[in-house]
Amino acid sequence: MDIRWQETIFVKSSAEQVFRYLADFSRHSEWAQTLERVEQIDAGGPLGVGAQYQALERQAWQSNRAPREPLTTGSQEKTICEVHEVIPPHRIAWRARSLSKLGSVFAEYAFGFAPDPKGGTWLTQTVSFHTNKTADYRYRLAYKAKPEQIEQMARAQWEAGLNNIKLIMEEFSNSTPAPSFSF
Repeated sequence: MDIRWQETIFVKSSAEQVFRYLADFSRHSEWAQTLERVEQIDAGGPLGVGAQYQALERQAWQSNRAPREPLTTGSQEKTICEVHEVIPPHRIAWRARSLSKLGSVFAEYAFGFAPDPKGGTWLTQTVSFHTNKTADYRYRLAYKAKPEQIEQMARAQWEAGLNNIKLIMEEFSNSTPAPSFSF
């Protein structure tokens, strides 16, 4: 299965604030629908390019997790992520691959940040998601869903994560300074 998805959303925070928040991969579990925990295993080089993270996920194709809400359902899986592009405050991109022995999943993720002249940021998330036949079969059995249904659930999941980022960043903008991240 191959899925490509891209969505843009307006966030009432500066591009610098949104970039700093999303460049801190340990915080991705606050907004992503499947991430329970993200731990850095290699710091990488300048700006974090080459940094590697191990993510503990709970996949149930859920799309209703509110920001910072605990994950209570889904099969546990580990994923390795590697940052391959960091252009402050314009772009962050990384690759992820599952460590499951029951079929492989490979994905590429990117965030683009475009400041709006009137304030705020246009945040674009791009996802390229690929599974092999074994993973496809496992998903069909586990979730009792056809490939097109799994694709719909994946798209809903990514959209929900993007909306969570907006909620978190606008909460920070309305109350406290944005979280810090240094290079």
